[in-house]
Amino acid sequence: MFAMTNSVNMLGNGVVGILSESSNVWERRAPLTPAHCARLLLSGKGISGVERIIIQSSAKRIYHDAQYEDVGCEVSDDLSQCGLILGVKQPKAIGRSQVQCLYILPGDIKDDYVFCLLTL
Repeated sequence: MFAMTNSVNMLGNGVVGILSESSNVWERRAPLTPAHCARLLLSGKGISGVERIIIQSSAKRIYHDAQYEDVGCEVSDDLSQCGLILGVKQPKAIGRSQVQCLYILPGDIKDDYVFCLLTL
């Protein structure tokens, strides 16, 4: 079992952003599903460290913007308020600390957790 300690500090201000993937024109994956977002938002900032989730709009993402809005996410192209920004592929340089992603193949872990390796 994975226990997240001091999650509020890990996520900065509690606002998480989800990038609209721009590295590949065919990229449809998302770093968080609407169900993951719902769980993070419902558990609250005190438990998950997440108070808000802002997604950049994407017509090609496997999950539609409305699905994220239905669970309480906001849709905006401006992610400047986000303390943590998640993406599937490497983002274009944004002038801030960037995250290196770690791929986990299906079946590698039990339960429904996402593990991240942050390199600042």
